Amino acid sequence: MNADESDPKTRDLEIQALRAMTPEQKVDLMVQLTIKERQAIRSDIRMRHPEYSYDQVDRELMVRLYGEELMDKAWPRQANDA
Repeated sequence: MNADESDPKTRDLEIQALRAMTPEQKVDLMVQLTIKERQAIRSDIRMRHPEYSYDQVDRELMVRLYGEELMDKAWPRQANDA
């Protein structure tokens, strides 16, 4: 069940909790969620491609976040990465 499908009472409580947070608490929460999301994506990449080096995992993470075209411009593949 995603946030859009949650019970209306639960959703209201979540909204109340977010509104009660200071801006600093909201930023901290978003940083924590971003770190956990990237860890989950990295784990998925490693599971699907156990042969990937650390740099290859990082590049694939960036591809998933920002797209192949941007990554090809910003971080071109090496001959042995193909």
